[in-house]
Amino acid sequence: MAIIDVSFFSKNIKRSVTFKAYLPFDEYNYLTMKNLSKPPFKTLYLLHGIFGFKEDWITYTRVIEYAKGNNLAIIMPSGENSFYVDNNISGIMYEKYFFQELVEKTRKIFPLSNKKEDTYLAGLSMGGFGALRNGIIYNDIFSVVGAFSPAVPKNKQQNFPGDVFGINYNYISNNYPEYFDLYNIVLNNRDNLPKLFLGCGSEDFLIEANREFIDFLNSLEINHIYFEEVDGHTWSFWDLSIKRFIEFLK
Repeated sequence: MAIIDVSFFSKNIKRSVTFKAYLPFDEYNYLTMKNLSKPPFKTLYLLHGIFGFKEDWITYTRVIEYAKGNNLAIIMPSGENSFYVDNNISGIMYEKYFFQELVEKTRKIFPLSNKKEDTYLAGLSMGGFGALRNGIIYNDIFSVVGAFSPAVPKNKQQNFPGDVFGINYNYISNNYPEYFDLYNIVLNNRDNLPKLFLGCGSEDFLIEANREFIDFLNSLEINHIYFEEVDGHTWSFWDLSIKRFIEFLK
């Protein structure tokens, strides 16, 4: 296997950006001496939460262990505190970078499959929102979306996200409220939705918002998987979540 740090100049971020990649090169079953990996690899684009970094998933979960033997590459970008949406005010186009430029760039650098059925998107908290929102919008790229403790709006009317952990997002949400209108994003794409895999801890401060969103999916009879465990907004829950998600991809 290989774990690689990559940097390149992004035309959408307007500076050098970095991401971490796990590639399942030469993964062997040493009992049978059979190679378990063969390019082109299936690919999971994995997003971190607010205040996070590209190292988080490898540092705090066993995601690499779970991915082994699945012919699965993992791309982990640094999303800053962007909520993975464009900022037309500053001109920093995070959405276009993550879900257009980064996908194109990684497919050029690594032997990744360009098939929709081999391409997945997941994230936690802020990254869970980013995965849901953009996986649904870019449903021509991603076939399965995982959202773990996603930061979803509290209700259909909320001008989300506003102030989050002391960071004021009103300059975006007031000018571009449609960026955070997850309910309408679902409605506008309901005929082409990817497979949805969601989970939230029952003690998480986001649990009621998640349950309301699940009720909304149920009201539309949208097929999805949702689970809860007795846990909070914690890495123990996200470690379990990514394990279950990768098992779901098999």
